[in-house]
Amino acid sequence: MKKLLLLIAFIFSINTAYAQKITDAQPTTEETDTSTILLMLTLDSPPLKEWADEPLMESVFTYFKGVHSYNSLPIVGIALQKNHRNLLDTIFNYSYAYEVPESSRSAYLGIISSINQVISNDSVSYDFLNLSLQPAFPYEFNELEAMNIATKVAALKGIVIGMAAGNWGGFGDNTLSPWSVAPWVIGVGATNTAGDTLWDRSSRGIKGSNLYHPTVVAPGINQPLNLSTLERDDLPDSTIIVPGGTSLAVPHLLGSTAQMIDFLDTLTNNEKLKKCACFGKKTYSIDIPKQKYPFAIRLLLEDMARPMEGYEKHEVGAGFVGGDIIDEYLENFTCQKLLFLATYIQALFPADPVLLPDSAPND
Repeated sequence: MKKLLLLIAFIFSINTAYAQKITDAQPTTEETDTSTILLMLTLDSPPLKEWADEPLMESVFTYFKGVHSYNSLPIVGIALQKNHRNLLDTIFNYSYAYEVPESSRSAYLGIISSINQVISNDSVSYDFLNLSLQPAFPYEFNELEAMNIATKVAALKGIVIGMAAGNWGGFGDNTLSPWSVAPWVIGVGATNTAGDTLWDRSSRGIKGSNLYHPTVVAPGINQPLNLSTLERDDLPDSTIIVPGGTSLAVPHLLGSTAQMIDFLDTLTNNEKLKKCACFGKKTYSIDIPKQKYPFAIRLLLEDMARPMEGYEKHEVGAGFVGGDIIDEYLENFTCQKLLFLATYIQALFPADPVLLPDSAPND
């Protein structure tokens, strides 16, 4: 079955979007300002209240249904009058709230809605989400932000998520997109084609942090594009150089990792690898279900990545992935690597057996 790559095309529109933590619910000084603000809330107590009868709300924008599979925390986007923001705590029982500026409402809501449609569509199986986007500026990661809950639900349903690391590297360290550091996504920085030079505007993390770093980096700048592949009569049959950025590095990496889905699909039929005798005389069958693929692929990418001389983890993550690196890694995949992978997945999901010991010893 052909693998599907979904591109959510908010590359430019989301550049103006950001989410700001609401740290309190004190009255604002703009008591006469009755314009509305968009709040993305993670609510503690489903089922949801009947907001339609609540006069403080201008409208209910969206409800992310799939989030019930993640700690039973639903997400809702509401438009609340600014002069009533102080009443937020008296109306909602919420864990976290973010305020999205008016100019970015449609973009932020559109992404949440699109992810919801993907995970709710039972007729089509998506393998990848390409999220080449970033907020307007970096801020602290929080697992309860609507964007992060949405991507986690998608990952737990077996969808591999590539997220741009961000294009703020010119401002130095601690400039990563907060959406790209979530442990369930693949945060991708940008390098030149050879993978020996990090793009100067590729966002960096925090030195020594186990969270704030890209997962890997991939070719994303000065990439050749053959215009004939676009199949448009108004374009010449020639090749141009696309300046690019981390947004271009994400699809470059995900396109290359499509073969990793096929590789994992065939593990159960691989006579060489499906039974591994690496623990004394015991043999183990390996069963990695599709729902665990996002975590398996992230680990494999980190394992295969080529270190970049002169750069540290907070700048390039595990290193560079591009060219023939994936091909060579999979061609030389060993029983030991498979056990390393299976043990890692088993530790993440201890309730779901991945390593299955055989009843008979391996003589």
